[in-house]
Amino acid sequence: MIAPRATRLVRVPGLRTLHDAVALLAAATSLDRARRIAVVVPTLGAADRLRRTLEHLWLVDAAWPTAAVRRALGLDPPPRAAAIVPPVLVSRHGLYERLHAALPGIPAALSPLEREALLAAAANEAATVTAPPFPVRPGLVAEMLAFYDDLQRQHRTVDDLERVLVTRLEASADMDRGAARLLAQTRFLLEAFRGYEARRARSGLVDEHVVRASWLARPETPGPFEHVIVTVADQAAEPTGLWATDFDLLTRLGGIARLDVVATEATLAAGFHERLFEALPGIEEIRVEDDEARPVLAAPAGEPARVHFVARDREDEVAAIVRRVKARRAAEGARSPRLEETAVVYDRPLPYLYLARHLFGAARVPFEANDAWPLAAEPFVAAFDLVASAVASSFTRATVVALLGSPHFTFRGGEREVTPADVLALDHALAEAGYLGDAEALRRLADRWRDRPPLRPRWQRHGRPAVAAEAAALAADDLAPLAEPGPVTSQVDRVLAFLDAHARPLAPDHASDAQTARARAAVRATLVALRRAAATHGDRLLRFDEFVSIVRRAIEGHTFFPGVGEGGVQLLDRRAARYGRFRDVQLVGLVEGEWLAQGERQIFYPSFLLRDLGWPAETMRHAAARAAFHDLLTLSTGETRVSAFSLEDDAIVRPSPLVEDLDAAGLAVARSESGAEALVFADEALWAEPPEAAGHVEAAWLGLRLSRREASHAAFHGAAGPVALGPLRVTAVETYLQCPFKYFAAHVLGLEEPADDDPLMSPRERGTFVHRVFEEFFSRWQAAGHRAIAPATLDEARGTFAEVTEACLASLPESERDIERKRLLGSAVAAGLGDRLIAFEAAQAAEAIERRLEVAFDGEFRLGEGERARSVRVRGTADRVDLLSDGTLRVIDYKTGRAPRKSEAVQLAVYGYCAEQLLDGVRGRPWRVGQAGYLAFAEPSAWSPVVGAPADRDEVLGAGAARFLEAADGIARGDFPPRPAQVRLCATCAFAAVCRKDFVDDPE
Repeated sequence: MIAPRATRLVRVPGLRTLHDAVALLAAATSLDRARRIAVVVPTLGAADRLRRTLEHLWLVDAAWPTAAVRRALGLDPPPRAAAIVPPVLVSRHGLYERLHAALPGIPAALSPLEREALLAAAANEAATVTAPPFPVRPGLVAEMLAFYDDLQRQHRTVDDLERVLVTRLEASADMDRGAARLLAQTRFLLEAFRGYEARRARSGLVDEHVVRASWLARPETPGPFEHVIVTVADQAAEPTGLWATDFDLLTRLGGIARLDVVATEATLAAGFHERLFEALPGIEEIRVEDDEARPVLAAPAGEPARVHFVARDREDEVAAIVRRVKARRAAEGARSPRLEETAVVYDRPLPYLYLARHLFGAARVPFEANDAWPLAAEPFVAAFDLVASAVASSFTRATVVALLGSPHFTFRGGEREVTPADVLALDHALAEAGYLGDAEALRRLADRWRDRPPLRPRWQRHGRPAVAAEAAALAADDLAPLAEPGPVTSQVDRVLAFLDAHARPLAPDHASDAQTARARAAVRATLVALRRAAATHGDRLLRFDEFVSIVRRAIEGHTFFPGVGEGGVQLLDRRAARYGRFRDVQLVGLVEGEWLAQGERQIFYPSFLLRDLGWPAETMRHAAARAAFHDLLTLSTGETRVSAFSLEDDAIVRPSPLVEDLDAAGLAVARSESGAEALVFADEALWAEPPEAAGHVEAAWLGLRLSRREASHAAFHGAAGPVALGPLRVTAVETYLQCPFKYFAAHVLGLEEPADDDPLMSPRERGTFVHRVFEEFFSRWQAAGHRAIAPATLDEARGTFAEVTEACLASLPESERDIERKRLLGSAVAAGLGDRLIAFEAAQAAEAIERRLEVAFDGEFRLGEGERARSVRVRGTADRVDLLSDGTLRVIDYKTGRAPRKSEAVQLAVYGYCAEQLLDGVRGRPWRVGQAGYLAFAEPSAWSPVVGAPADRDEVLGAGAARFLEAADGIARGDFPPRPAQVRLCATCAFAAVCRKDFVDDPE
């Protein structure tokens, strides 16, 4: 039964009239009166915006209130000289907080985490009585709690759930496995919900449902308010609206003399009018006449078929707004409206708030955003993710390096603080040590390196791996216990201790550090609340992944107000924007999936079963969303724009279906430019032709840019200036022939290639190992008095090779031995490298009277033929030089992969010249190259000759030496263009991040 009170529906034509009506209804000239008036809004951001609007109307707007509002409501505004006190502005959640605080003698309220802990305990107990058709995970408990709350808010109880669903499902469970599963699920949920209610009662604490029932049981007790003004629709229209139980409570709550529902005609026509009369039968209607001026709908010029703007992506969308605002202020000067009268309205705050920080700041356009930010979007939350990843992966190299290198933490190894250079050195050291993870293995490496640091010349330049290793081992010691299942309280304590011990010190007076401090406090408060809930209502034993899931969901459900900017263009979400007064409004991000997104669905039951329990159809929310969009189109007093974009993360997106409603909005269309042409950012001004200065800092950069050489200058095309040549390494010169810039990066700048994450040997390491096996084999073969490998000695050679291989394999980790054994000795499906090597040796016609292995060259050698020959300093090592019985040399280079292209190869030619000069006079005679080639085991035929016969010697070696000398001259000149011999090399180049291919011609 509805208590005697004035219950009215105030129908307004649009949002500006809604503001006028609320301002007139809520105006109070005394503090006591204002505290007894509550205005219900959708969010805290909307409350802040309505407060500003009310202050503007009461104190500034001389035209408030309009005659139509005064006539419809029958109220006169307070005198201008009177002090007007704002009412209490609350969301639905805030309304229940006020009701809880005002109820005499009521216990404290359960926090969301405490409620989840209660239901989790009840669910685990229920699972022992009625087995659920799914495992009870922490994430599922949260969904169960949401379903329970929605059920209660629909005026349904747990008994109603049993009566409606069990009876219906039992009828078909015997013949329908789906119905049987839903029936088992329902019985489990019933048991869990009743267990939750029993535990809640035993705890002595209350939730929203107990607060509501307590007020309804005391109809004579005056509530905290005597006048309630509702400006939101019901939950069927929007997720932040009121539920059926809320309207029922407001009609029966003691002390309320007036209940006003203020709604626009568009919202009422979308179905809210009918539902409101069902919730509040007998409500009185008051209609405010439509005297609102309509704004102009700005549309893109030159595109008559479209009335909304389309940008390439969100960044271009925001940049166009910045350009338009700045260009307009420059054109209109003092006549331009205040920036606070321009609103940018979005459905989702991210990434628009991030983009606004960058783009508005870069163009020096003030802006303000006071919406609630998701805590999960704060950078400090990544600190917890790094800790979780390190534990979950058993402290792999990547996660350890990421943890130590995080800007959110500081670590110490012994008495020294770990630097980024130390972390880089540790990354290389762990890769070379073959570290794959495990806290104990990390501790062993740290202990070993404490006495003997793994230093190399380049690492000495970078940092101290032993210091970083000690810090990593200490961090792993602290976190390793989390990998084992444990109580929530102990897991929270360990994580909090780690965060507190290693969090980077902050400077409170620094703006970014101040926001980080707030984010840290919010994360810490979330963890403390989780611990308190577990300690009070059931300390569950959880695996670490389950614990991380609970923490992440708690963080994702937490929001806070960082307060970005002060004054300037207003950035608002669509719910808060409804309560603002603006001259220009741009609705952004109208793409599919936003503004008309699907509502949150219950995961437990299909929609046809939920309708029997009072759940609204999805079509109701879609109709309400279209109505809210129509209201926002008419919010401004000047110009309205609507924009979408085409790309999101490089994927094509389509416009929202709401853009189809623009033609039916009834607004006059004015064609205008998007503002994308104006140059307002510093980088654009500097790139303009001619460049323009955009401030004193940019002027300095502009001067530098104008003073530099033309882009065609050699300095921009790989010319680094003369280089002092030392001994030329043959392999390094081959790198130059592959790509001059790669040589420059590796051998002039001294950059290191990234450490390899592959737990097995890298190609370079495997090649070194194979060379070692071959060298050991031939050394033992020759030491036994053998020369050539003949058919009669094949078996002996194979046996010797197998013995050498097994001895060398003993030095490898056990995990790699079998792979390398099959590679060298072969298997049932393929011959090994040893078989192919021995077969090559046995097939040679000329007998090798001596094999020289790992022949080192370091000195002055004459390279080339005729007039082009000259002496250079060469350093290198030939894998093998054979002295043959016919007085010629055979130069061999081993390749575990394919043979290099002849146009890039100079190695064998240089080694051939060097070998001839180094061995001249050995055994009392001169020696000339008769054969040279690669034993390339990835080729179909292992032997890839470069010099096939003595007659080819002059031509092949001369051409190779000419390429070598030409490359040496290029190095000496400092010619290092990024011009690979094969474009495919760029795909695997370790120095792609520092290469400037875009400044040079396309590679040939």
